[in-house]
Amino acid sequence: MTCIENLSSGACLLLNVHSLAIASILRAWLDQCSEDFQEPPHFLCLQKLLDYLARIMPGSDPERRAQQLLEQFQKQEVVNNSEIHDIFATEEETKISGAEEFSSFPEDLVAEQLTYMDATLFKRVVPHHCLGCIWSQRDKKENKHLAPTIRATIAQFNAVTKCVIRTILNGKELKTHQRAKIIEKWINIAHECRILKNFSSL
Repeated sequence: MTCIENLSSGACLLLNVHSLAIASILRAWLDQCSEDFQEPPHFLCLQKLLDYLARIMPGSDPERRAQQLLEQFQKQEVVNNSEIHDIFATEEETKISGAEEFSSFPEDLVAEQLTYMDATLFKRVVPHHCLGCIWSQRDKKENKHLAPTIRATIAQFNAVTKCVIRTILNGKELKTHQRAKIIEKWINIAHECRILKNFSSL
């Protein structure tokens, strides 16, 4: 940042010191607490920060980092939306496939796949999304974007629950002993999940 001509050298020095301090704080904030700016779908705080940096510190390191972070968040949002869509698509596929096809899957393989899906989602959980002050606001219409990483884990849990219900109850042609076999299979899958320390799908 260049000093205004009519400022004294002391004022210029102070202005530069303040600019360096602000840049240092913003760098640390963007690097160490990037989740503070993760507000999909529009990332308004990060957009406002970029506008500020473009005016006050054009071409600066914080501006570059903020731009990179925005691009990273936008790409991740596309991936997250795709995965959530896949979860609900899986629900529909389960509805169509029927109990006979489900019975053909090895129990340990089903448990491993559920564990993999859960682990992938839990690794993405942003810690502060778990705070009551954020989660308690989730049902307001304007807050549908809040805590997307927590919502994704809940969507996965609900998808598994619905899958269990559908495989047991959907087939009207199933006999009692066939439903009992399906229930037994899910119990065995739950046992495999316990062995894998997957208490979410369990």
